[in-house]
Amino acid sequence: MIEGPLIQTVILSIVLGSAGIVLSDKFEMPGILFYFAMGIIFGPSVLGLLHPASLGEGLSIMITIFVTIILFEGGLSLNIKQITSLKSVLFKDISLSIIILVPIGFASARYIADLPWEISIIFGSLIIVTGPTVIKPVIRHITLSSKVKNFLNGESVLIDAVGAILVIVILKFILTSHAISLSIAGFAASIMAGTLFGLAFGFMAKYLLSRTSIIPSSANSFFILGSLLLAFVCSELLLPDSGLLTVVVMGLVLSTMEYRSKEKILNFKDQVTRIITSILFVILSANFEIKHISQYLLEGLIIIAIIILARFPIIFLSTAKEDFSAKEKLFMSWLGPRGIIALSVASIAALQLEAAGIEKAYTIEILIFMLISITVLTQGLSAKWVAHKLNILIKGDRSLVILGVNEISLMVAEKWRNNSTDILFVDSNSRNCRIARQKGFLCIEGNALDSLTYTGVEIENFTSALATTDNNEVNVIFCRFLKETYGIGNLYTVLNEKANEELAEIIKEENIKLAFGTRSKEEENFSWDGFLSKLKDVFSTEKQSLKWLKITCNEYAKSTTEKYSLPKGVTIFIVIRNSTERYVYHTSFELRLNDEIFAMGSEEGMRKMQDLLCSNKDMGKEQLMIDSL
Repeated sequence: MIEGPLIQTVILSIVLGSAGIVLSDKFEMPGILFYFAMGIIFGPSVLGLLHPASLGEGLSIMITIFVTIILFEGGLSLNIKQITSLKSVLFKDISLSIIILVPIGFASARYIADLPWEISIIFGSLIIVTGPTVIKPVIRHITLSSKVKNFLNGESVLIDAVGAILVIVILKFILTSHAISLSIAGFAASIMAGTLFGLAFGFMAKYLLSRTSIIPSSANSFFILGSLLLAFVCSELLLPDSGLLTVVVMGLVLSTMEYRSKEKILNFKDQVTRIITSILFVILSANFEIKHISQYLLEGLIIIAIIILARFPIIFLSTAKEDFSAKEKLFMSWLGPRGIIALSVASIAALQLEAAGIEKAYTIEILIFMLISITVLTQGLSAKWVAHKLNILIKGDRSLVILGVNEISLMVAEKWRNNSTDILFVDSNSRNCRIARQKGFLCIEGNALDSLTYTGVEIENFTSALATTDNNEVNVIFCRFLKETYGIGNLYTVLNEKANEELAEIIKEENIKLAFGTRSKEEENFSWDGFLSKLKDVFSTEKQSLKWLKITCNEYAKSTTEKYSLPKGVTIFIVIRNSTERYVYHTSFELRLNDEIFAMGSEEGMRKMQDLLCSNKDMGKEQLMIDSL
């Protein structure tokens, strides 16, 4: 049995990393803040309970393996279709980051901190990475447009791998004194080889998992773990320094698998990545001597300010002529926190440079540690506030989790989706799920009240839940489950019959709204008798029409929620406000002038509805029927 500081360090780092994950989820803050604090407090500088030096060469080996898994998981978790739509802007962003940030980082470290050129060029290469381990937790709870989130996530994963390869190539150049032309050629070769190897290993693994029965479904996760490590090793043997990009591309290829085939893999990799990231941060933080910061405090702050400001022209240039608003570009420019890959590669570089006798090698870790700490604290914690001040938060029910695939829910989803919204269907019926997928929607099959069903889906990104099944109890409990488990606040349900006393109590306590109707004071228990079944019957008749109508009548808009009058047989489903805000219509929704509503009813009912919504003087001026089905 191993005794002493080694086993103590390993076990305590796992315990502290797990505690950091719990605190991060509890307070909805980047876990890196807790990992850093724990590593420093329990490390040699304070309590002396963690001893990273006891790992010896094992530290570099551990960093390499952990970084490989982290990068693979980042690629696997990306939506390749959405990333493909951003391929040109991401390519420009990564290219400009190298062209602009590397020289700025080098010059700042060389002439402000007075560091050797070897240290300066390594630092300049390290600062280009952002990191999914810090970006994802920050933007998870911010209601941004899908395009902004996809850009930030895609950038963090891809630039992590490119930046790590760049640093390793430059480090090899410094240690072996190769010609610079050979180093540039080596960097290009590593990028090309990593891409090709990643595609080859990715498609091979995808074929074995999706097209054959060779790999038991229960062993998919373990097969993938072994495959990605094998891909890394083979890639490094065939062409050194190509392994990191290989695993990223392999992850991207596997991300195109059908959801049900990869959900267990996503769950396994997500859990593994979270724990190894926490362990790595704790150990590397403990390995860092906090007293060194005072030596470069002023210089470090100036350098970090320059790096933060340099991101603004990079983002604006790379997104020029792209479909991002100026405010979104400002937000993306501000949000660029660095993460575990930067710190991991900095530690490896510092160890190798110090072994080669290069002075001040430890300063790489000092500056990177300061850069990570400051960017996570200032940018990570202020991200939501900045997004609010820039007015880029998506208002209303931006993204929907819909329980039940049926004519009504599919119709609502079709009219709901656009580039700024996300829709996720949940249904236990495989046939219903196939129908939803054929229409282009993401649909997961399983028990909607089991958290395992949502494995691999970033369910926290969804703002609203809509339950549309025939079962009252399931609808209401589903809404409460999503609120308690994932913090989804906007809850809507359709009731098929009068709610019993217990359900009515839950509806009131959880603030669950009744969708698609208007309630008067006389209606008891927050329900309509047989509403869903009646609505389906009406929906199936040929004479019904679905139309967009605009409210131009001040008197109707000023009516209280209890007095909104709807012609018999007319049902409102969706409200659009200010052209961008989407809302599920519900019993207590307050309509406003110029709101656009999506409604269904008979031709006579829709004519009456039009008369109610539109003032006489506006009848000839406004185009009232915006869209007709």
